[in-house]
Amino acid sequence: MTNSYIARPPLILGQGSGGGWKRQVRRILSSLLRIVWQTFVPFNPQPEPPDPFPTQSGEPDGDQVKRCQWIFDQAEERRNQLEQKAQWTFALILFLTPLVASVLVFMMREDSTSSLSKTIALTFLIISMVLMLMGFVSIMRAVSIQARESLYLGSVADLSGGQILKYDGSFLARGLLYCASVNTAMNDHLAQFVKGAHILTIAAVISLVVATLPASISYLDSTELPAKTKIVGPVTISSAELKALVVSIAKLRNDLAVRDRRSDAADRLRELEARVEKLENEKMDSTLASPKGQTPR
Repeated sequence: MTNSYIARPPLILGQGSGGGWKRQVRRILSSLLRIVWQTFVPFNPQPEPPDPFPTQSGEPDGDQVKRCQWIFDQAEERRNQLEQKAQWTFALILFLTPLVASVLVFMMREDSTSSLSKTIALTFLIISMVLMLMGFVSIMRAVSIQARESLYLGSVADLSGGQILKYDGSFLARGLLYCASVNTAMNDHLAQFVKGAHILTIAAVISLVVATLPASISYLDSTELPAKTKIVGPVTISSAELKALVVSIAKLRNDLAVRDRRSDAADRLRELEARVEKLENEKMDSTLASPKGQTPR
């Protein structure tokens, strides 16, 4: 048997005490609009002060004062938790912003032709960048909230005369409750900015993840192998520099041909000189070998 005094976890949207799904969707849309709206709307630096607590006729006991101190401590503990969440969210945004910016710049400077996948990727990247900027503004506003009420010298001493006041439990309890009320209001204000930064950061990450698929397709299309082109027929050179280069190459070819011909003529001349020298040597040998008085024929 289910005990009705034990709370149950939140049910699926549209079930339980939250109302139908249409009402919940309207609530979610209203919350999103408020998150976007409150990011740029200026607020007062201090919350609206509460009405003063009525003065008691009797002195509160120690347990009541301790209870008031516990309420004050709970507000302080919640403030510390919210500030820690704000710092973590701020660090996450600082990590994601250069990543989104670098991918956006890479896609915009890509040399591939404009295609549907590239257009979709750029659209989601720009949306992610805008959401990241809004989350950054929201979390910076949360971090900049420093207003906090606490009991100080005026709770124990008369600042005009410098005399220590007599202990008054009622005065101390009312002071603690007043500070807890003001700090709780500031905590609610800070929590709105932290929640807005969380939701905007999540939406920016989702938009970035969605942009990765068309960005990958666009990158793969831009890295395809170039098509081979075959030139059929004569090529007409229209550049003056290329024409001068062709003329220089033709002239160099002619000079090499002339040099080769001169080299062949010099080799033939040396061959003829060698043959003539050989004939003269044979004639001299035959003259020396013939008998005296006989002339070789």
